[in-house]
Amino acid sequence: MKRTPPMVTLRALREAHGLTLEQLADRIVIEGGRTTKASLSNLEVGRRKPSTRLRAAWARALKLQPVDIYQAEDLRALLESHDEPGERSA
Repeated sequence: MKRTPPMVTLRALREAHGLTLEQLADRIVIEGGRTTKASLSNLEVGRRKPSTRLRAAWARALKLQPVDIYQAEDLRALLESHDEPGERSA
C-alpha cells in the first residue's frame, strides 16, 4: 500500500502538543470525531486517510485549522479541485 508523505507529520503535530495517542483520541471524541488509539496510529503512519469529519475534529482537538493536518497528496487534490477549468496550480 502506498503511503502519503505528510507536509508536517501528524505524529509530529501530536507530539508537539505533548499528547499520547490515547489522549489525542479522547480529545477528538470530545470534538465530535469517532476514533481510537489504534486508528490514529494507522493514520499517523499513512495506512489510512482521515475522513473530512475526523480531520476537522482532529484540528479542533489541537486548536488548529483543518488544512494544517492535510497530508501533501490530499492538499494537492483539494487545491486542484478548486482550480478554474483550464487553469492549473503551480
